[in-house]
Amino acid sequence: HSEDRAEAAPRLRQALGGEADSGYLFRVCRKDGSVFWASASWLQIYDKQGGSIGLRASIHNVDALKSTEASLRQAVASLKLAESMQMHYLEESEQERARLVSLLSAMNLGILFVGADGRVIYHNPAFGRMWAIEASSPLVGLPVDQVLLKSSSMLARPDHFSKHLLSVLETRETSDSFEIQLADGRVFTELDFPVRDRSGRFIGHLWIYEDITRERQTAEQLVYLDERDALTGLYNRHRFHQV
Repeated sequence: HSEDRAEAAPRLRQALGGEADSGYLFRVCRKDGSVFWASASWLQIYDKQGGSIGLRASIHNVDALKSTEASLRQAVASLKLAESMQMHYLEESEQERARLVSLLSAMNLGILFVGADGRVIYHNPAFGRMWAIEASSPLVGLPVDQVLLKSSSMLARPDHFSKHLLSVLETRETSDSFEIQLADGRVFTELDFPVRDRSGRFIGHLWIYEDITRERQTAEQLVYLDERDALTGLYNRHRFHQV
């Protein structure tokens, strides 16, 4: 081949000068115009006195080997490209996850994500604060019915909440707002949203908790003021008309 002739000449001179070579690769042109890869190797032949009497050379067609090498190089290049793209998508995914975790951590709403197997996958700091759970207490991986055992807060109606919890775990539909009363007077609301992947497969529950104690106290205070005299505290005329 014209591109290999420049290197072939010095190689031939080295061979004639007694230098052995065990794998010189070059391209050869056939009379029909086709090209094949060849591998040449040679050794000096010596007589009994150690004098050089010629060369022993062999040439093999290595088209199959070169084709395999080309396929391997292409496969390696494809793998490197795929790995680069994977790393790029992974980095983007990690950045998106970091932004989402930061957002959830900054929220005052308690967030609890429970997998399809009923075990905790994620919770934000607000959830732990609302339920008075130690920050160092591990929740991820726990069955959801054991999470509140880590809480120092007491439910005003534990049996009522237990029944609700079981019914929510069994359903895969968005539930209505559920009110939770604690023994210390606080009031939470719980919203349950089913989570599905792109193919629509159910993968768990997202529970959102909100402390509405202050709003409830404000509403009760407004009702009190609307029904009673500001000086005496007795029911006013508006209240008696309602009765």
